[in-house]
Amino acid sequence: MKRLAPPTLAIFLVTFTALIHSAATQQSFLVQPSSITKVAGSDATFTCSVQDKEGTLSWSKDGGTISTNGNSRLSIVGDTANGVYNLQISTVLSSDEGTYVCTVAAAGTSTEIISTGATLTVSTQQAFQTTPEDVTATVGDTVSLTCSVSDKEGSLTWLKGTTVISSETTILVSDTRISIVDGGNSGVQYDLQITNSEVDDTGEYKCAVTSVTSTGQEAIESDVAQVTVSEPIVQRFTTEPSSTQADVDNMATLYCVVENLEGNVLWYKDNQAISENREITIGNNNLAIVGDEAAGEYNLRVLVAEEDDEGTYYCKCTAAGGSTEITSSVAFLDINSEGQRLTMTPVSTQARVSATVTLYCQVVNQNGNLLWLQDGKTISNNREVNAEYTSTGFSLIGNETLGEYFLQIEDVSLDDAATYICAVTGTPSTSATAQLEVLEAVAPDTGSPQCYLPSNELAEGVDIMLICSSQGGDPEPTLVWSNGAEDLQGVELDAAFGIRLGLPLTLGPEIQGNTYTCTSNHVTYTELQTCVIGPLVINLIPRILIDVEPSVLEVIEGQQSEFRCNATGDPPVTGYMWYYSETKINTTDRRFEHDEGNTVLRIVSAEKSMDNSKIRCEAKNGIDTQSATASIKIVDPALNEDDTLSFRFLAAVVALIGGIILTAIIIAIVIYRVYKKRRDEDDDDDDDDTDDDDNDDDTAHVISKDAQVSRSGKKGLVVPPHAGPGVLNSANYFANGKANKKGRSLPPIQNGHSGPPLNLDHFEVVYETHSKKKRARGGHKKKKSRIIKHNVVDPVNDRRKDRHASETDGRRSRSHDRKERERDRDDKRSRSESSRRTRDSKSRSRRDDEMELDRYDDDRRRSDRRERRDDDDRRPRSRSEGRHSSRRDDREDDRYESKSRDRHRTKSASGDRHRSRDREDSGDRSGHRTKKV
Repeated sequence: MKRLAPPTLAIFLVTFTALIHSAATQQSFLVQPSSITKVAGSDATFTCSVQDKEGTLSWSKDGGTISTNGNSRLSIVGDTANGVYNLQISTVLSSDEGTYVCTVAAAGTSTEIISTGATLTVSTQQAFQTTPEDVTATVGDTVSLTCSVSDKEGSLTWLKGTTVISSETTILVSDTRISIVDGGNSGVQYDLQITNSEVDDTGEYKCAVTSVTSTGQEAIESDVAQVTVSEPIVQRFTTEPSSTQADVDNMATLYCVVENLEGNVLWYKDNQAISENREITIGNNNLAIVGDEAAGEYNLRVLVAEEDDEGTYYCKCTAAGGSTEITSSVAFLDINSEGQRLTMTPVSTQARVSATVTLYCQVVNQNGNLLWLQDGKTISNNREVNAEYTSTGFSLIGNETLGEYFLQIEDVSLDDAATYICAVTGTPSTSATAQLEVLEAVAPDTGSPQCYLPSNELAEGVDIMLICSSQGGDPEPTLVWSNGAEDLQGVELDAAFGIRLGLPLTLGPEIQGNTYTCTSNHVTYTELQTCVIGPLVINLIPRILIDVEPSVLEVIEGQQSEFRCNATGDPPVTGYMWYYSETKINTTDRRFEHDEGNTVLRIVSAEKSMDNSKIRCEAKNGIDTQSATASIKIVDPALNEDDTLSFRFLAAVVALIGGIILTAIIIAIVIYRVYKKRRDEDDDDDDDDTDDDDNDDDTAHVISKDAQVSRSGKKGLVVPPHAGPGVLNSANYFANGKANKKGRSLPPIQNGHSGPPLNLDHFEVVYETHSKKKRARGGHKKKKSRIIKHNVVDPVNDRRKDRHASETDGRRSRSHDRKERERDRDDKRSRSESSRRTRDSKSRSRRDDEMELDRYDDDRRRSDRRERRDDDDRRPRSRSEGRHSSRRDDREDDRYESKSRDRHRTKSASGDRHRSRDREDSGDRSGHRTKKV
């Protein structure tokens, strides 16, 4: 082939490269615009990024092309060098609503591409319709604060000072008195309502709506509303009695001062009324009510203390007007005197089922035993409690040194309602009695417990408190926090009503998606009551996403190339740093150059030492630092791009041709193997067809008068000249008058010579084998005809050689056999004579010996035949000579054994059998030699 000149080759390579490039590149969208909703006055941006851009990019609205020229509110923003053509609309107006499409015109090899349509919806800025106003109320009143918003998109919250009370319609504090009502205008009106107001409800309240960045909605807050809740003018204690001690014959005073008194003031001693207002009602002149009545002072004074004055005292104001009944604390008046006495006695009380009750009893100067009794039955003696009571929750607590014998009953039941007596034996003995009334337990309020989050914004690193609140219930229920896997330690919080249990948490990735359950257990519950918070959705601290392009930079030694570092983060990335083999690249390193933003690292001149080196880009945003790695691969300058492309093309052609040649060779080998396998199967079938006369029918065809016939599938078998006319029968099969294996003659010659073959005539005979074989699955037999052998022989020479070899083998075999038989017979007869002398019957012994001798002769003959067959296999043969048939010897052996058994059936026929066997041996050897010719 004529070699192309270098310019021609270069033009071909450039053209071929251009065709490949044009087929491989097609402009396409990386990012298409998506629909957005914006508030009027905010900015809107539609994104559009194109890969391999060739055509002109344009924007259209509702099918009409829009231009940024002359419209200051429209602009194209983004990195246009990298195919980013975002459309930005400043100060969105309602007229800007519509469907926007990004289109890139066809150019070069690229067709026109059109993005999906993106819709711009312009909404109105959210604003308050009503705002809360100042409210003044009295304890117990209902306080309502109004707040409604139009075009609301953010989340509305109520705040008391800086504490978030609610989010939308969810109350975030554990106070069932507070609720959000919409007044029938759901989604717009969010009025805050406080029932049964308390003084603690006083404060500054406001409602606020959060911003929505995606739509441009701004956050708004209402003006502050002052709520003032004052106490009603009702009676209350300003001073209550307290325990005191007085010596005998001294004065003692117990104080009780009431403000805004509306009812009557009563004093009680040991649970019995002793006064009303300023009058002593029990006729005891040793007692008096003292103090400024106008100031509400109703102090009880014991003028001369006596031991009988010792006891428990408290004052009570009856209900009247707008005031309810109030009772002061209990005080103990201790009269100091000699001898044992009870300084503290039990007081009758009420308790709910499952509550814990304590009955107080204290003795001084004790010289006897202190006993507790329940309806006259002893509970304890001093500090020892009877076993039947310890099992039901009874125990004694208090300081024994101080004589404190406080009876505590845990998990009170209805059976514990009784009269309890604290008694001291000795001198003087004394006792005190108290009644315990047990009431049915009161279940907590329906809906308890309730779980609350402190706010609707959960950010990583923030400490929050989950709150579980239960209202009502007597006794109070038990609250437990858990996270599904284990119980968690909660914190008891103060509550105006009911109980509250907090769970402090620090928000982080490890609890993202966790669910927390508060379980309430109460004696009235048949099953535990729960409330759940979660799964928690936490705004985790954003991480930087970074990558370096390309990941593997292939550059020719001595040429320039560059890496680009792409990183995004929230907040945005503030700085980049490059490293070469983990060493910071400084501005003094002349091998590299940076762009202004340090996002591009340029290799000024690639060096061989840079091969397989690592380049790392590190990005920071003040919160996070991330890095990405790439590698450099130096390419041999001798292999430029054009040469490499040409080389690859030629290599591909050579590989294709080699593949075709290899495929042809494999096909030829497969065909040859198939042919060889078929030929071997044909040879095997020939042997099988010849040996199995039950399944084969052989037909001979005389082709010419120039050849003598050979047996089908067996080499060396010839037809003697005295064969019958036109028929290959048993005479010409064995050449000595023997029939074939089954005694059948061979099939006739169908198209042969009309007369008998002459001595010197030569015939070529083709045998066809008709094999009857079963199909693999058919179950029936099929005849198959095929030509299996062509054999042309020289009968005269082959016959002469065969006769000589046969006569030589016969003489040797007969001489050897005769000598062996004579020697064996002599030995056997000698041994037989010796054996007969010892037998009882001479005639029987002789017959047995002869039978044994005959068996030995038969064995010997078989051994002789095997030796002759081995000799015959080892000697050289002509082509027309057949091999010795092992099957025939086996059949002869079987026949010999059968004849031997018949020969020994009767003693009288023994001699005849021996003579017949000799004749048969002679005939068999003759026939054997004839077959091998």
